[in-house]
Amino acid sequence: MNTSHMVHMQQANALLDPSDATHVAVKNGAWSNPGTWADGIVPGRDAMVHIPDGISIVYDVKSSPALGTIRLDGDLTFTRAHSTEMRVETIVTTMGSHFDAGSMADPIPANVEINIVFRDTPINTSDDPDMLGHGLVAFGEVDIQGAAKESHLVIKQDVPAGATSMAVEGDLTNWTAGDTILVVGTKYLGEDNNGVLMTQDETRTIVKVEGDRIYFDKPLDYAHEGPTSMEADIYVGNLSRNVTFSSENPEGTRGHVMLHNSTPNPEDGSVNSVRYAAFEDLGRTDKSLETSATNPEGRYPLHLHQIGTGVDAPTNMLIGNAVIGSPGWGIVQHESRAMVNDNIVYDVTGAGIVSEWGNETGAWMRNLVSSVTGYDAEDKNGNGDQGAAYSNQSRIIVQQDNIAANSKLGWDFSGHEGFAEDDPDKAPNDGIHRKMFEREQMKFDADPFDVAIDHEEGVIADFTGNTVMTSTEAFRVYHRQFANHSDTLSVIRDFDIWGGKDGINLMNYGFNYEFIDSDWSGSGIAFTMWGKNSSAVMNDIRVSDFGLVWKAHGISHEAVLYDVETTNIGQMFDIAYDSDKGDTSYWTNYFAQFGINYQNPLPTVLSKEDADPDAGLTFTLGADADVTLAPGDNQVHVTGTVTDGLGTRVFYENIIGSISNQASSYEGASLKLVNYDTTWHRNFSLDEFLTVHGTWQKPDGAWVTPVVFWVTERLSGTQHPVIIELKLEGFDDSDLAPFALDAYPTPTIENADFDYGFDTTSVDAPDPVEPAIPGDQLLGDSAANRLEGSAGDDTLFGGAGNDTLSGGEGNDQFRGDAGDDVFIGGEGIDTVIFQGATDTIVNLTTMALQNTGHGMDRFVGIQNVTSGLGNDKLYGNGAANALTGRGGNDVLVGQGGNDTLIGNEGDDTIDGGTGADQIVGGSGNDVLRGEGGNDQLSGGTGMDFLTGGSDADTFVFASVGDAGIGATRDQILDFEKGVDQIDLTDMVPGTFEFRGTKAFSPSGNAELRLFETSNGSTIVQLDVNGDGTADAEIRVADVTGLTVNDFGL
Repeated sequence: MNTSHMVHMQQANALLDPSDATHVAVKNGAWSNPGTWADGIVPGRDAMVHIPDGISIVYDVKSSPALGTIRLDGDLTFTRAHSTEMRVETIVTTMGSHFDAGSMADPIPANVEINIVFRDTPINTSDDPDMLGHGLVAFGEVDIQGAAKESHLVIKQDVPAGATSMAVEGDLTNWTAGDTILVVGTKYLGEDNNGVLMTQDETRTIVKVEGDRIYFDKPLDYAHEGPTSMEADIYVGNLSRNVTFSSENPEGTRGHVMLHNSTPNPEDGSVNSVRYAAFEDLGRTDKSLETSATNPEGRYPLHLHQIGTGVDAPTNMLIGNAVIGSPGWGIVQHESRAMVNDNIVYDVTGAGIVSEWGNETGAWMRNLVSSVTGYDAEDKNGNGDQGAAYSNQSRIIVQQDNIAANSKLGWDFSGHEGFAEDDPDKAPNDGIHRKMFEREQMKFDADPFDVAIDHEEGVIADFTGNTVMTSTEAFRVYHRQFANHSDTLSVIRDFDIWGGKDGINLMNYGFNYEFIDSDWSGSGIAFTMWGKNSSAVMNDIRVSDFGLVWKAHGISHEAVLYDVETTNIGQMFDIAYDSDKGDTSYWTNYFAQFGINYQNPLPTVLSKEDADPDAGLTFTLGADADVTLAPGDNQVHVTGTVTDGLGTRVFYENIIGSISNQASSYEGASLKLVNYDTTWHRNFSLDEFLTVHGTWQKPDGAWVTPVVFWVTERLSGTQHPVIIELKLEGFDDSDLAPFALDAYPTPTIENADFDYGFDTTSVDAPDPVEPAIPGDQLLGDSAANRLEGSAGDDTLFGGAGNDTLSGGEGNDQFRGDAGDDVFIGGEGIDTVIFQGATDTIVNLTTMALQNTGHGMDRFVGIQNVTSGLGNDKLYGNGAANALTGRGGNDVLVGQGGNDTLIGNEGDDTIDGGTGADQIVGGSGNDVLRGEGGNDQLSGGTGMDFLTGGSDADTFVFASVGDAGIGATRDQILDFEKGVDQIDLTDMVPGTFEFRGTKAFSPSGNAELRLFETSNGSTIVQLDVNGDGTADAEIRVADVTGLTVNDFGL
């Protein structure tokens, strides 16, 4: 069955030809007004309704007749004045139309309900052979927004069986009597004889809410209790919304919702926005059955269908919804970019939230999925039919703070292998490198030598704060990460598991994973690593109650257990490698070559004492590396070693042993350029490769192409850039110059400058979030807007016009754009934020118009400014200003007041002024000057020059990198003995021993010594690990005779 966007459009148009309509709207007006319709008759039973282009109808019917099909070419808006009902078989909307059941600007009020019910009538397959109808099928803009409410809250304490109330943490606004709640089960019951998960999820009806306590209609059947072996929350969800789409008869013909619109609204840029609505008993695709003409795929409760995933694709918003009851999937993101946040999905068979194809982008955050029960079926190829709360074909959707409860699988990264271009009678063409992403969409390029990035190669990034509870298996990978010759690990951080059976299952071809800073508790196997696998790290994991911690079916190449704490576990290791299959001499010789003990191939086990927290990451190019490309030489092979805090490993090494004399080994990164067409596009041509990576001419005239490899520093779980220069020899300058880079690449650890297109914060790791705005969020457009905030903390987005933005009371944020803008702060601490790479100049000392680089702007009552990624100049105004540079070579001047001045990346120059300032340089070679006042100066990494000025100043060095060593060490230019202080308290866990001018004594303890130079300066030398060698240095200019009192140790 062809399910493409264009085919669906043709099918949708055929659902109701305008000439077949029984009722046609002829003018703008209310649905209930006979004058709105061509014959003066309001649509009744089985009516076939057409709303033409240019006509706007307000739906105001309180009790609906049983309508047939509605074709919307114009606008249909549901009234906000009173509750309405629509019973209908099909709503089909065409391009350019607008379906409005609430919007961000005008949501449906909490005291008004919209109920859209899809009728239980047979599908006429003569008119609708692909069974697309019976639901909402939209090619036009869709806005759906009910009253905002929290989808789930934390229960404050364990709730016993028989309870009729509970106390919760969080916002109970719009949790009201009559709402259906889900009390999430906390005991794992296993599966029945049909492979269907049994749960203790319970639904109840709220009878009243008092303070933080919810009272419900009947006692609970089960106790709902958190684990005893670790700290974890238990949850209650709300399944009710005041905008509801439902099926008239869940056992009959069920409805579905499929959104196709990819044309942004010209006024606000929205494309499909669905917020705070319920989708009850929708979805016809049954994942327990094979898809067929009578069970077509794609008929789901809430489905984004092929809206676009490219660099400039619009973002769909699915926020705060409830999806209840589906025989297939719940929320489906298919070849689309979306924010799928704060939803609740309950009682589905196949999968809860799904990325269907593999090229999806965006974020899933703060969702709760429970009772995804599955059935007895293998899910080798990622069919999404085995009961996963979060089923992923795409690896690059940001996923954070989600909860998977009472599901057969928590997270499933199982890659589909069959594509239309494959021969169905042969193995899939996994190696053809289907292009699914532009490289600029990837935060980390797992293999820069691959010609294209497909759904199997992307690194899982920013997967943080997720939880699996009471589920059969928490996290599974199958046939993913075919970029096995890579040192970029998918880092899974703060991933808690409790109350269920098994933890992590890296099935075959699940290469390169690190799990860090997590608590795992269960009854089965904590971690399984199958035979065709390599490189897995457990780092700072607390494991309890499992029968087995580590099960390996292979040789556990590059497998590391670091700082793993166990409590009440049955067995630590079970190594199940079978050496009896195949030719014994073959395996003996093969493993001898690599030094593998195939009788007992245990992972490497390290304690905290075995790690080196100051190692960082270094790459050493191998002596046998071939890094030269020439007209007659189209291949390179990069070899070397990588050293990080957990030791040294071979660069891009991969060794797996299988059965039947099948084994493979890789070492190094290989590139072969081709210049001819092949059936499958497997390799770069030279021009393609240089287009991606560019060329650079060195001062001596030699040409190179600097290739950025991302390599995981395993101790911290951070991604580090390694630039390997490939030499370009024998080419004419004219051949290479067209690919010349404007600047040599300077990537940062964790690719800090990467822009997802939505805001990020940082706790334990980069933590992207949908912009969560306290107070009001006021959005302008391309016109000249005047936006005024409330008494709360507001965020005002001006848009591209000449805007006047007034915050009012509260601590407000202003986002300017192109155009001439006026920013008026009012009361509170107010901040203007600029984005992009434009050089920004802001002077808060004047209220006159000034050219900021973004327009002629005026600042009134503004205290703080944050600039973008350009080379910016920010000047304070005598108040306590916070000036933040973010990127580029910035100049920050605090003037008077106690200022906070932060340069971030780039070579920055920062002057504090006369107040007591906090000055932070960030990365780069910075110049920091405190001037008057008791200032605190921290240069950050790079070679920095620090001048405190008058009064008592503190020079802060929080790490070895902050100080530097040798030619890159920081310099303090005006230290005053007995007045200023050098603060080293955060550099080592304990304190430094002050040695004065005496030599180090290698005692294993951190030591500080002073080396006084012949020209009257002092080099402060720091040995952080007590081995007698200086690890960091600070030059204190023109000062000798420092004492212990000059330091914070």
